[in-house]
Amino acid sequence: MNRKLMNTFLGVVVAMTALVSPTSLAQQFVTGTSPSGTDVKVSIKRTPALEYPRRAMRLGVEGFVKVGFDISENGRPWNIVVEDSQPKRMFDKAATKLVKGIRFDVPEENGEVVALTGVSMTISFAL
Repeated sequence: MNRKLMNTFLGVVVAMTALVSPTSLAQQFVTGTSPSGTDVKVSIKRTPALEYPRRAMRLGVEGFVKVGFDISENGRPWNIVVEDSQPKRMFDKAATKLVKGIRFDVPEENGEVVALTGVSMTISFAL
């Protein structure tokens, strides 16, 4: 492989590694509504790597997806819905997959485990 091609290849690998790192989701916690109607903050325990869609990468497209969901008593997201996205549908699948893989601390209110509703998170996709 010639030197110029090798440098280009290495640059793409480094850029792709930066895009899919688990730290790409800067948010440390989310807030949802408990069954009693009060807001409860829940920390993010684990975030999977963000997978940048190949088509968007090839076209040089950036954007965001705002995802709404609930958190179960065991800290898993469910009832995941795309609330807004730009460009439409380009990143929806990748954002939904990311949210499905996030694990939260068990939501508690007054020492009791509760499920949360009305949680939302915006995921940015940038090259």
